[in-house]
Amino acid sequence: MNSLKELLNNEIGHDRNLGRAIRKFEVYLSNHPDALLGRRLDEIKSDYALMLDYMRKGYHDPQQEKIYGELLNRIFVLVQDVELHEKINSVATYREAYHRVMHIHFSQDSIHKALEGYVAEMAMTSLDPENKRKDKMLEIQNKHYHQMSLLFDAILVSEQWHEGDMEFYVQLILSPTIDSVDAQLLLSAIILACINIFDIRKWEALARILKGAKDERLRQRALVGWILSMNGSSDLFPHQQELVDDLTKDEGLCRELLELQEQYFYCISTDRDSQKIQDDIMPNLMKGNHLNITRFGITEKEDDPMDDILHPKDEDETAEDVEKSIQQISDMEKQGSDIYFGGFSQMKRFPFFYMLSNWFVPFYLGHPALEPIREKLGENKFLQVLFDDGPFCDSDKYSFALAMGSVIDKIPDNVKEMLNSGEAVMGPMSTNLNRGSKTFIRRSYLQDLYRFFRLYPYKKDFNNPFENFSLINGGPGFFFITPFLLHTPLKKYVLSLARFLEKQGYPGVERILLNAYSNSSEGTTEPYIVLRGCNALHLGDYPQACEHFGKALSMNPDDLSALKGMAKACLMANRMDEAEKVYQKLVAVFPNKQIYQINLCIAWISNGKYEEAINELYKLDLEHPDDRNVHRVLAWALLCQGKVEQADREYHKLLDMKSPDPDDYLNAGYCKWMQHQIDSAIDLFRTFIKVADFSSSADKIMELEKQMKEDQKFLNDHGFTDTDIKLMCDLCA
Repeated sequence: MNSLKELLNNEIGHDRNLGRAIRKFEVYLSNHPDALLGRRLDEIKSDYALMLDYMRKGYHDPQQEKIYGELLNRIFVLVQDVELHEKINSVATYREAYHRVMHIHFSQDSIHKALEGYVAEMAMTSLDPENKRKDKMLEIQNKHYHQMSLLFDAILVSEQWHEGDMEFYVQLILSPTIDSVDAQLLLSAIILACINIFDIRKWEALARILKGAKDERLRQRALVGWILSMNGSSDLFPHQQELVDDLTKDEGLCRELLELQEQYFYCISTDRDSQKIQDDIMPNLMKGNHLNITRFGITEKEDDPMDDILHPKDEDETAEDVEKSIQQISDMEKQGSDIYFGGFSQMKRFPFFYMLSNWFVPFYLGHPALEPIREKLGENKFLQVLFDDGPFCDSDKYSFALAMGSVIDKIPDNVKEMLNSGEAVMGPMSTNLNRGSKTFIRRSYLQDLYRFFRLYPYKKDFNNPFENFSLINGGPGFFFITPFLLHTPLKKYVLSLARFLEKQGYPGVERILLNAYSNSSEGTTEPYIVLRGCNALHLGDYPQACEHFGKALSMNPDDLSALKGMAKACLMANRMDEAEKVYQKLVAVFPNKQIYQINLCIAWISNGKYEEAINELYKLDLEHPDDRNVHRVLAWALLCQGKVEQADREYHKLLDMKSPDPDDYLNAGYCKWMQHQIDSAIDLFRTFIKVADFSSSADKIMELEKQMKEDQKFLNDHGFTDTDIKLMCDLCA
């Protein structure tokens, strides 16, 4: 049976039909009896009955719309609680969390006292004798760790909050009297709960913490959570839009949201970036060491003194490759790529990561799980270096520390000494990242979330905001197109985000973004329309590109970006009359721009203006005798005009150049065919088949025939029939 949420989605979210929603809820309760839920539904029914009775008596209530909306809100909250109960009954993580806390009474007073008491107790240990202090601190930390884990679970399985719940947790998390680690962990519990089952009060709590936090670590967590949980929200709560509007008045916050959206795309590109590191970068880095990877394992290479004599440049080239690869990794990290995921993804199998809350706890040296490692390391400064300078997110720091604890006994003494001194460098950019910056803090938290949703053993128990991303429809984390944000000052940053998406190789997502804001005030501006044209051009939608560039040029005929785009779009769309006119304008503005001159010649050839094209191309050939593009277009112009022998000479020059294009062999084959040199034509066509990229097709001859059919008009104009084409293809088989 479908969940109640699915049954009511249309009634509550779309149609806003309270009566139908109530009736469907009654059907659900008849199949899933629940006394408490039944009473709550009865209260809603009773209030709705009063509304109906009021109307039946002919009264007009000026508060009617407001009351109706509030009743819809109440049934929405009820549905969310039903979803929670369903998760507790059927989802392992929720069920286990619920059973851990079901008999524990977490009063607000007891929670507040426990968190403040922990800070006080830890401070008081400084008065204990030194020989007892360590054991006392460990005892306090263990007890508190257990309490916080239970509180994390309690928040996760909590029903929809009331106003008082929200006020309490906002004040608690913002309180300077509780430990920062505790505040961040509680905040993450709220975020995880709200991402999975939307709760307007939890969401509002995130907004208030975002606005009120002085600690940037809290503020950035709240920002990420507030945005990622917005996907599951409803427009039933009018003050939600008001809250969004209020927060986005802050220009600084809008810039952070732009950066957050970009960081989100770096997260979903993690697999692509990891593959790039593995396939392209790591092989070069391996050149820089003396290790040899074989099927028998890794062995050390022996130095050959003759290498330095026979290949004196090899070492320099290797060093250059290694340096280049290191710089590539550094650049990737600096711009926002998650370069460590691939390495750390296999280090999340420690028992530590089976505890849900451990995925979200900030890295701190007092974590009970690190006690055995601290014992082994002694006075070693490694953990402190990791804490202070490590460029990794928190869960990776725990992975690193736990892994180090398991191999510390096998580490050479010189490495131990380096670790002990605190001189170890943690990552390629360890000295260049500002770990206190908003950017770094936010990125690290996003990476922690990404790891949880990808690597947690029971990850399927949760809604993953990084999953189900579509290049056609976007995805849950593509918040820029969320209706709540479309008409906020965030729209000023749409062009920046669009350019970012283009650069990162997401033109389809860029189109979604540009379409979403096309009716905004920014969507009617010339730069916006030009960018839409560039996007259409990139996607191969040439008619659409022409339309956008044409509109931009009607607004500003001198817009060079629109002019360049229009020229290329017309050329690709085979609108040669228009292409000729636009390229003439570009040549007039850029008389020394060779590509514009060549493309103008291509347009002339297509329009039958062979003499103009040939004369211009001969001039270009004199200026650029080694330019293959000039020879290529000149040869084609001569061929189209029927000057076959002259064309043949140009094709000889072209094919004598280094690495000819496949089409050069094809067109040279046409030239030989037109000269009735059939065997030479066949050889060239066969070479075309050999060098062309037809990897998707097993039938190379069919691909040749397909190509010739694309050139059918040209071939027909020069006396070759469809039968000639078929016969020639068979001769090439």
